[in-house]
Amino acid sequence: LVLSDTEPLVSKTTVSSKNVCVGDTIQLTFNAKGGNGNYTFSASADTASLVSGQPKGTADIKIASKNMTAITVNVKDSAGKSASQTIKLTIADKLVNQSTISSAKAVLGDSLTLSGAASGGFPTYQYAVYYKKKTDTNWCKAQDYAKTITAKVTPKKATDYIVRVKAKDTKGHIANKDFTVAVANKLTNTSKLSSNTVALGNTVTVTASGKGGTGAYTYAVYYKKTTDKKWTTAQGFKTNAKVTIKPAKNAKYEVCVKVKDAAGTVAKEYFNVTVTAPLENKSTISATSIKLDQIVTVKASASGGSGYYNYAVYYKKDYDTKWTTVQDYKSTSSIIVRPAKVSTYNICVKAKDSNNNITKKYFDVTVTR
Repeated sequence: LVLSDTEPLVSKTTVSSKNVCVGDTIQLTFNAKGGNGNYTFSASADTASLVSGQPKGTADIKIASKNMTAITVNVKDSAGKSASQTIKLTIADKLVNQSTISSAKAVLGDSLTLSGAASGGFPTYQYAVYYKKKTDTNWCKAQDYAKTITAKVTPKKATDYIVRVKAKDTKGHIANKDFTVAVANKLTNTSKLSSNTVALGNTVTVTASGKGGTGAYTYAVYYKKTTDKKWTTAQGFKTNAKVTIKPAKNAKYEVCVKVKDAAGTVAKEYFNVTVTAPLENKSTISATSIKLDQIVTVKASASGGSGYYNYAVYYKKDYDTKWTTVQDYKSTSSIIVRPAKVSTYNICVKAKDSNNNITKKYFDVTVTR
C-alpha cells in the first residue's frame, strides 16, 4: 500500500457577481488547490464552451442568455487529474430604463418633469437625475438615488440641454436614459401698430411679430370699443403678419394682438387707438374778386383727423394745367397769394394731419383791372 501525501485537487474559482442580467459581463478568477504541478482550466455553460485550456488568472464571460444559470469549471493538474466546480448564477432580463420627460422642448423659465420607470434587472429600482448643457462636460446633479423622482429640472440658459436619468436595481445594475431638450427664450410679443390715433374712415395696420418661444409663429388680432365687452375678430391665428383694422365709430378702441408659437404658447399685447372725426379742410380766402396788384390771403385751417396740421397752397390760371407752389407743407396758416395777370385763378389749399391724411379745398378768384 502506497500512501500519497498530495492533497486532493479542488477548483477554487470565483466569480465577480452571481446576480447578473442578460448582456452583463462577469469575470471568472481561476484558482485551485491540491493536485500536482500547474493547473489548466476550462469553463462551459448551457452546453457551450466559454474557456478552454487557460492557466490560473481571469477571464471575462458575457451572459448571453437566461439559460446560463450554471457555469461548470474543470481544472486539470500536470499529473492529469481533474476536478469540477459548479457556480450557480441568478440571471434576470437586461435592466431597461423606461423613464420619460414631460417635453423635449421648453421655454426659458419652464421646469421639466421626469417620471422614473424601469424593467428587468432586480427590482426594486431607484432613480437619480443629472443634467448639463449639451456643450458642457460636467453634469449637475438634480437628484441622488431615490425610489421616486421628485426633482424638476429648470434650465437657466436658452440652449440645448441633456437630461440623464439613472435607474439602479437592488444588485447595483445601472441603466442610463438621456433626453435632449431644446430650451428657447421666453416668447414675447413684439407687435406694432401703425398709429394710436386715426381719423374716422381711415385704417390702422397691425404688424404682428414675436421673438423667443418655439418654432414658427401664427398671429391673431381682435379689437373693440373700450366701452364694449365683446371683441371683434380681425384675424384668427394665421401666418399673415399684417392685419388692417377699420374702426366704424368715432370712439376709443382697444386692439389685442396674440402671437402663438409652435408649442402652443401665446403672448398678448394690447394697444389703445383713438378714432377722431374725419379730417376736414376749413380753410378760407379773403376775397373771390380782386383788382390787379391786390392780394388774396388764405387762412388755412382744419378739424378732425389726428394730431397737428400742416398746410400747402398752390395756384394757377384757370386755363393752365401746371400749379405754382406758394407754400409747401408747413404749420404756417396765413398765406398770401399775389396774382400777376388779369384772369381767373384757381387756388388749392391742402391740409395734412400727423398721420399724413390729406384733404383739399379749392377756390376761384377773379382778377380785374
